[in-house]
Formats: sequence, C-alpha cells, structure tokens
Amino acid sequence: MPERPLKPVPDDPDATQAFIDENGFDPWETTDPRQYDRDRYYTRSTTKGDHDGSTVRMNFPKHVVTQMQVIVQSRRIPQYRTQEDLIRDSVYHNLYYRNQVLKDTALDKMLTLEMMRCQLEQLRMDARLMADLNRDFKRTVKEGLKNDNGFMVESAIQIASEALGRMAGKPKVDLRKLVEKYRAELYDE
Repeated sequence: MPERPLKPVPDDPDATQAFIDENGFDPWETTDPRQYDRDRYYTRSTTKGDHDGSTVRMNFPKHVVTQMQVIVQSRRIPQYRTQEDLIRDSVYHNLYYRNQVLKDTALDKMLTLEMMRCQLEQLRMDARLMADLNRDFKRTVKEGLKNDNGFMVESAIQIASEALGRMAGKPKVDLRKLVEKYRAELYDE
C-alpha cells in the first residue's frame, strides 16, 4: 500500500473537523470511491448521522499490539490519539485498497454474472406467478360474480394483493378495476 505523508490536524479536542473539507464534505458520509483521499486520516468512530457506530471486537498478536502502542505513544501522527484510531484508519484504507484490487477480477465478473442470472430467474418466476395469479384470479372472481358471492370476490382480491406484494418489483395492479372488467365480460357473454 502506498505510504502517506504525515498531515497534522488542527487542534480540535475530538478531531471531528479534521475530516470535513472547506465545502463541508465529510468523506465518512459517502461510499463513493472517488471521494477517497489516501492522505486523509480516517479515525472517527461514527459519521455525523450515526451517533452509535458499531463495535467490533478482535484480538491481535502481542507484537502487533506493541507496534500500535509505539506508534500511538510516539505522537508523531497526532491523528492517532488511541490504538482504535490507528485501527480504524488502517481498516478504512485497507478496505479501499482491497476493493480496488478486487474490482476487475474474474471473481468479481463471475459474481456480477451470477447476480444477473439470479435476477433473470426471479423475473421468470414472477412472470409465471403473474400468469398463474391472473388465471386463478379471473376464474375465482368470475365464479364469485356468477354466484353473487361477494365474499369469494373479496377473498380473491385479498389473496391476489398479498401475492403481488411478495413479488420482486411489487407490480401495481388495480384489482378492483379487473373485477369490474370481468363483471362487464360476464354481461357480454
């Protein structure tokens, strides 16, 4: 990973403003890789909108802990007030670096292709479900209308509405308009 120059921060007790540029941009608020700055120290535990952050616990070998302590206690990098600051900054930069390395790999392309296949299969399943739903809804509603069974019609509307809500993309269908269409078809027969 490329080396970063030491970049002192203004005297700010919680070091929050050290990360916000003159336009008010805070790089912790974005996942856009174009906003990444390899010279910036990413040591905050939360973003402006996330007051809690997330706690991650881990163990390190003693020699790694010793190295972290030496860096923090030396105060040569004032942004590293604690070991946690050093860890957050290291993780943030390493994640960016790893994502860049993995971006154009065959694995990434394979995963993208597999995701597209899954989405296509979901669309095919939804199309089959929609065709079956339409057939069953039409048959049930027409039977309910012929027999003047309002409960049967309302049950068909409720069941179809729930099935539509479970589909990917949540198709919008005015079921009551379909009922009126089927009612008109009955009178035309």
